[in-house]
Amino acid sequence: MVQRRQRAESVRSSVARWAQIVARLTIQEAEHQIVTAYEIHAARPADVTLWTPALDRHQTIFGRAPDLAAGDRGFSSATNEQPATTRGVRRVVLPRRGPKSPARRAYEHQRWFRRAQQ
Repeated sequence: MVQRRQRAESVRSSVARWAQIVARLTIQEAEHQIVTAYEIHAARPADVTLWTPALDRHQTIFGRAPDLAAGDRGFSSATNEQPATTRGVRRVVLPRRGPKSPARRAYEHQRWFRRAQQ
């Protein structure tokens, strides 16, 4: 019984350590979920601060801006959407937080926008 308890505690502690690493891990993917870059941060960064460096990294690796760049609500801000369009990203998928204007609601309701979130 003591051996099972020790093993269970060992598994719990390794899972907790792994969860701490995953919280600080940033993975960047291209089409078909191919990992193009990853980074382990010293502390957990805010998602908003990771958007522009990710676009720059994509431009460096592939020599052009992506046609479509998508992120979740954590990446969403007006300051992140603007650099993407100025870098040449044709379709930016950053769903906004909070209440949306009718124009923004229509923008986020477009088929390509909804498909990119899946």
